[in-house]
Amino acid sequence: LAKPETFSKAKSAQSERAQALLPAELNKVEPGNTEVERGTPLAVLAHFTGKSPRSTTLVISPKDGPTRRIELVKNLDDPIFGATLPSVEESFTYHVEYDQQKSRIFNVSVYEHPTLDRADATLDYPSYTKLPKRTVEDTRRLSAVEGTQLSYKFQLNKPVQTARLVGENDEVVELRVHAKRPLAELPPLTLTQNRTWKLELTDDANRANKIAPRIEVVVYANKPPKIRISSPRGDQQVSPLEEVDYAAEIEDDFGLGPYGLTYNVNGGDLHDVQLGKDAPGNTKILAAHLLALETLAVEPDQLINWYFWAEDIGPDGNKRRAYSDMFFAEIRPFEEIFRQGQ
Repeated sequence: LAKPETFSKAKSAQSERAQALLPAELNKVEPGNTEVERGTPLAVLAHFTGKSPRSTTLVISPKDGPTRRIELVKNLDDPIFGATLPSVEESFTYHVEYDQQKSRIFNVSVYEHPTLDRADATLDYPSYTKLPKRTVEDTRRLSAVEGTQLSYKFQLNKPVQTARLVGENDEVVELRVHAKRPLAELPPLTLTQNRTWKLELTDDANRANKIAPRIEVVVYANKPPKIRISSPRGDQQVSPLEEVDYAAEIEDDFGLGPYGLTYNVNGGDLHDVQLGKDAPGNTKILAAHLLALETLAVEPDQLINWYFWAEDIGPDGNKRRAYSDMFFAEIRPFEEIFRQGQ
C-alpha cells in the first residue's frame, strides 16, 4: 500500500499539471473605453485570473497611421501586465493579445480644452485724429485714444459654444462665436476708459479653458491744446506809442484748428486776431503778432487785457477752444519822474 504522504504528493503534482494545461484568463482591461486630454499619459493594465500568460502585447491602431505593438510588462506578483503611453496625441483603438488570444477592441478618444491661439485687434480711430484704421496682429495689450472703436478676432484651437470677456465688477461682454470655425469675435466697441478683461471659453462639452488670458486696453485722453506764452512775460507797463510783440508756442496731440490772440482795451469789446489754422499734431507752432498801441488810441492808466487761444476737436467730435492765462498791460505816461522815497 502507498503511504499517505506519497499519495498526497502525487495528487498535488497532478493538480499542478492540470493547472499548467489551463489557459490564462483575461479578467479585465483598464481603462477600457475612455477619453483623455491631448498630450497627457495613459496607462493600460491587463488583469488575468489563474496563471499568467507567457506573453502579453498591447496593439494600438490609430485612425491614420500604422499599427503599433507594445509588450506589456508584469511588475508585481499579481497577474497584472501593464504599459504607459507617455503622451496621447490622437484617438485610437486598442486590444490586448496573449497566448494566441485577444481581448475585445476598446476606443480611446482625445479631447482638448479650448485655448486662445492668437488675438488680432483692429483699431478704428476717431476722424479728428486723421489716423488710418489699423490692425495689430497677435496682441493682448493695446493703447488707444478715447473714442476709438476696438474690434477683436480671437483665433482658437477649436470651435466653442460660448466666449465672453469678463471685466472688473463682473462686467461681461459676450463674443460672437461660429459653430464650425475656431473663432470668437468682439464687435466694434467704443473705448472710453481703461479696460482689463479675462477671456472665458466653453466648448460643446462644457469644458472651460484652463487659463483665461488677460486682455488689457489703456485708453488715453484727447487733451486740449497746450499754450506756452514766450512774449511778453507776465504783466507789463507800456507807453501809448509802443509796439508790443506777442508770441506763444502752441501744440496739440491730434492737430490744431484756428489759433490766435484776443485783447481788449479798458474792458471794452474783445478783438480776436486769428494767427493761423490747421497745424499737424504733436508739432509746436509759433503764433506771433505785433500790436501797435498807437493805432488803439490808448491813454495813460488804461489797461489792455490779452490772452492766446487755440481750437481742436474734442472727444465728442465738436470744436473745442483752449485759453492761456490772461495778462494785462498798463499804459503809463510818456514821462515819469521818480523821486527817492522818504
